[in-house]
Amino acid sequence: MKGVVLLSVLLLVARSQGRYEDKKRRLDHTRPTAASERALNICDLQQEHDLNMFCVCEPRNEHNNATSANCWMFNSGESEDSPVWTWFRSQRHLTKMILNVRSLTQLSYVPTRALKQLSKLKTFEIVYANIETIEPFAFAN
Repeated sequence: MKGVVLLSVLLLVARSQGRYEDKKRRLDHTRPTAASERALNICDLQQEHDLNMFCVCEPRNEHNNATSANCWMFNSGESEDSPVWTWFRSQRHLTKMILNVRSLTQLSYVPTRALKQLSKLKTFEIVYANIETIEPFAFAN
C-alpha cells in the first residue's frame, strides 16, 4: 500500500515538473529578444529603450515607404558596428536623411552601413558631429 502511494506521488511530481518545463519553454520562446537580435523599422524605435537613436520619418503613415528620416543620436550614441545601421533597410525608399548628434554624444564616423541600405538616397546630412577622418568610399551606397 505504501509503495502504491509513493509511486502515485512520484508520478504526480513528474507530471507537474513536465508541465512546468513545457510552460517555461513556451514563455521563453515568446519572450521578446533584445533589439540587437532582431530586425526593426527605424521609423518605429520608440519602444527600444536600449538604443541611443530615434528617427522621425515622413510620411508617417507609410509602413516601409518613408522618403525622409530625421534621426537623433543621444547619450553615448551608437557604435559603428551597431545593428541599428542595418535596420535602415526597412526604409529603402528614403531620399533624404538627417542625422542629428546631441551635444554630449560623439559620432566620429560616417554610418556607411546605413548608407549601403539606401540606394535612393539623394540628400544626407550629419549635424553637430566631429568626424576627423572620412574613410574612402564612406558615402558610397
